[in-house]
Amino acid sequence: MAKYLLFFCALLSLAAFPAEAKQKRFELVTMSGVGEASIEGGDYIAARQRARDRAMEQALWKAIAALSSQEQADKSKEALNAAIVSKGMTFVHSYRFSEETINQETHTYRVAMEFSFFTDHITKHLEKGGLKVAEKPKAVVIVDERAMGLLGDSGLLITPSATEELFKETLGDAGFKAFGRAKVRSLKNDAESLKAVGGDAAALKWLAAQCGAEFVVIGSTRAKQAEKTMDTEGTVSVNIYDAKTGASVWAKEVVEKVPGQTGADKFRAVRAGVEKMDALLIEFLAARKAAPAPAAPPAPAQTPPQSAPPAEKGTN
Repeated sequence: MAKYLLFFCALLSLAAFPAEAKQKRFELVTMSGVGEASIEGGDYIAARQRARDRAMEQALWKAIAALSSQEQADKSKEALNAAIVSKGMTFVHSYRFSEETINQETHTYRVAMEFSFFTDHITKHLEKGGLKVAEKPKAVVIVDERAMGLLGDSGLLITPSATEELFKETLGDAGFKAFGRAKVRSLKNDAESLKAVGGDAAALKWLAAQCGAEFVVIGSTRAKQAEKTMDTEGTVSVNIYDAKTGASVWAKEVVEKVPGQTGADKFRAVRAGVEKMDALLIEFLAARKAAPAPAAPPAPAQTPPQSAPPAEKGTN
């Protein structure tokens, strides 16, 4: 009984760290824009402001098209301008100037900028206007958090996982709709789900298909006494599997040491490893988002139709 109390106390202490690691998280969409304005009466500040507003409008239209579609944006331009674009700065989380130039010959102020907009704020207005919002890509995340070794396979999908929740938030920030163990349990096939956790390719493809996911993230955490020292090692492993093939497309393992060997030290070590792994996951997702889409394969060469052979002349 004491072991179980220790386990659940440790779970509670671990569950606190996502809030510390990531506070006030917002889902954002970032777009660039360029604006230009004439410098009237030598007022550079006013010209800069007008150029910024025009850059923001351009970036906001890009965000609207990305969250719905370019076709819908074009068809509903007047309504969207009144509901969203005219109130553009209320949708802005942050912005930065990447370039500023003044053309003395044309007396114009030009800026290139990058804006981050609140995704939820824009999508609510899009839906209110009857526009269809683009569906987010999906991912499945399961993290084996049985660091204390007190629960068997049957407990894996039942117990909460703070690390899993943290990784789901990270995927959410990257534009994914992430499913965790609650969704996996609802499939009512724990045996197949556990095979997926073990890296079985067929089970991984099955799990991804059930959730409509692009990939499956399988992680694990564990803690042990470091060799020849009084430290504790926290190990965090993550494998990302392609939904179509079940093959691993990204795999990392992080080991972090903390002094001490108590139960609390085990969870401190795991926590340190999780925070480092989360940073690596963010890097992977950012690189994946920035990578150009694969080029479509060239169309097969058209074989010119062959003319029918001349008819043979019959002989009498």
